[in-house]
Amino acid sequence: QQLKVYNNKTIVHLLNECKQRAKPFLNWRPTQGFNLLHGDLHTGNVVKKNGNYFLIDYEFVRYGTKELEIANYIVSCLIFYGIHNDFNTLNNISKKYFKIFRQLKLFHYNLFLFLLLLSITLYYITALIKNDNGHTILIEKIYNVISNNECFLRNNKK
Repeated sequence: QQLKVYNNKTIVHLLNECKQRAKPFLNWRPTQGFNLLHGDLHTGNVVKKNGNYFLIDYEFVRYGTKELEIANYIVSCLIFYGIHNDFNTLNNISKKYFKIFRQLKLFHYNLFLFLLLLSITLYYITALIKNDNGHTILIEKIYNVISNNECFLRNNKK
């Protein structure tokens, strides 16, 4: 099982990209402190009732960076659209996410990009370990969509 993971070109690329994007954050600490996070925020834990949205399933509540929570949520949304083979929406929504988050104040955009990539990498590794070829291919497609977005490229800084 390990041999398959380490000989996979995509995982090698993802890990190298993570390593490069992580360098600026080796000694990083949040200037605004940590935030209370849901800890398992994904589309299945957002419920709409009577026109209002609610979060459910708080078993993983913890403190951390808001960028982590947002990155994990976005990856779950991208997987949702990918599972439904709606790559046009996936591409459009990823562009909108990047544009919105790039403009937010009190939001570390490059940290968000690193955590987004890390989240994608972890999903990919999980799919490889489970021998889930469907999700492995899906995560590769999602990574290709976002990595071709000009807002995701390494040289594009806030």
